[in-house]
Amino acid sequence: MIQRVRIGILVAVLGILLLHFTMVWLFVNPFQSEPHKNFWGQWYCSPFFSQGWNLFVPVPRNNYMIFVEYKTGGQIVKREIFRSLVETHRANRLGGNEGLVIAFTNSIHYFEHATTLRSRLNGPVENDLYFNIVRHAALNYTASLCDCEPYDFRMILYVQPLDGPGRAYY
Repeated sequence: MIQRVRIGILVAVLGILLLHFTMVWLFVNPFQSEPHKNFWGQWYCSPFFSQGWNLFVPVPRNNYMIFVEYKTGGQIVKREIFRSLVETHRANRLGGNEGLVIAFTNSIHYFEHATTLRSRLNGPVENDLYFNIVRHAALNYTASLCDCEPYDFRMILYVQPLDGPGRAYY
């Protein structure tokens, strides 16, 4: 009797594994074209094994730019830091800039979703925690870029949505 139960459990487990691997194979089958993906493979794998961009973070809906102006050594320096950081990261994915890009992006995202300022030109932004976080990160990043202590630091955050007019915060 116990032997039959063991065999029954083994057959059930093997059947489940066979079904699982069949569904996964239907999902990743390299011999079918994209528009003709198997319905059952999609039905089984998509909710559980899909690894799209939005699985981990929301899809970006904005392009960001951070313009800074500061004085150092008697000179006024103006530069855009975020786009150049993103381009540096894209040029060398193993260069260690991913953390900075994510930190800036998340800080700007939280600021944009928490602020009540929604006109095209917003500023000066005062007493806003998230904007101060972005400003502090930009100041520290700028100091590391120029290997100096920038003073009279000013920042403009420009947010360009993909589907509308841009907004500037300073």
